[in-house]
Amino acid sequence: MIGKKVVVELNENSSAIGNLQHFDNDMNLICKDASFITKNGSITKVDMLYLRGSKVRYIYPADDNCALQTRNRRAERKSKFHNFKLSRKQRLDEKMQKRIAAIKQYYSEKRKQAGHQVQQS
Repeated sequence: MIGKKVVVELNENSSAIGNLQHFDNDMNLICKDASFITKNGSITKVDMLYLRGSKVRYIYPADDNCALQTRNRRAERKSKFHNFKLSRKQRLDEKMQKRIAAIKQYYSEKRKQAGHQVQQS
């Protein structure tokens, strides 16, 4: 695979595409003419890229459309996470609204009881 174009997916949901120049036993990689794609989909082109082996999730050969596919995959993962995050936020908001309503009801009943006790005295 040395000298061939590869896609490297990293643990923090970013990836790199470039020509593999060197690797070692710890899976540290050096890629030439590489593009680094962040988890939000922005692309940075660099001449030489060093990737630490402990951060590497996958390495696979690149095809012609790999940059576009990798970027689309990142966007898809982000949208799934974003949708989950929104639905979780909505559930938490609903729970909070129920708690607030219960607290308001509790204190309104307390006020009514206090009002009855004052009137009875």
